[in-house]
Amino acid sequence: MTTRQTIAAWAVRGVALAIVAAVAGCTTAETPLLEARTSLGYVFTDLYMRADGFAWWDGDVEGAGHGLGKITVNGNTMVANGGGCGVYGWGICDATSTNGRIDIHLPDRNSTHPLLTFGLQRVAGAVQLDDGAGGILLSLQLNSGGNADIFGRTGAQIATTQKSQRGIQALTADSQPAYVGAVDADSPADIAALALGDLLDTSGDPHIPDHALVVVSAMTWLR
Repeated sequence: MTTRQTIAAWAVRGVALAIVAAVAGCTTAETPLLEARTSLGYVFTDLYMRADGFAWWDGDVEGAGHGLGKITVNGNTMVANGGGCGVYGWGICDATSTNGRIDIHLPDRNSTHPLLTFGLQRVAGAVQLDDGAGGILLSLQLNSGGNADIFGRTGAQIATTQKSQRGIQALTADSQPAYVGAVDADSPADIAALALGDLLDTSGDPHIPDHALVVVSAMTWLR
């Protein structure tokens, strides 16, 4: 799938999520801690702060008929419930921080929901997301301008961010950059861009997760 085909596919998904949210009455006066949007401006993740952790909204949460998903923080462990997460969902969603490395468990919504393991840590200053078996999925490195240079599975640069009135935007690293999406968040660009997940790269398996638990883990333990 080419970059432009990927963006078009996500645009369609964004339209569907917007319609579902509108029908379900997903409105709130509360300002999200983080909001991720497609290139057409459709919101696909909202993240909120809570006294005992975080809450989030996405298409899976809405599709399950939940108001918001919840991420509870207990020391160095997070547990997510809502959408595909939890006993009544597809399976366990949790994250544990140990000696600077975060192990994240998520069900795979694109398959028959087997448990996937991802790793998240800082290596030489860069935020690295791996497949739990040593394979790097994303490496996000802040540059001198406060933006992030984003490298994919092969080590080649696939995207970069730029700050604008539309938030922290992600652009492909092509000779003619395509607009991927944007994130509104009071977070460094390398962490904020994690919320765009596999909008950045859909070239392999496992997919790059855009789950709120990944972003919350980075915001909490890597910031």
